[in-house]
Amino acid sequence: TPRWTPATHQARKSRTPGAFTKGSTLDQTKANGYKHMKTYCVVPVTPENMTLAACEFWAVGLDCCSSTEADFY
Repeated sequence: TPRWTPATHQARKSRTPGAFTKGSTLDQTKANGYKHMKTYCVVPVTPENMTLAACEFWAVGLDCCSSTEADFY
């Protein structure tokens, strides 16, 4: 299984499932949800304690956040 580091790996080169390296985290401050019968959720995967100019990896889910606050669970 490939291991990716969000700070250095490009998403367009990741066409197979893999895992993130230790120190990768979900940036809860940028989580977002859209509600249309169900709630569709996204949150960027970032290196711990680092802000990226652009995020290439996102965790997505269904009914795992609110559509009114920056949260993802």
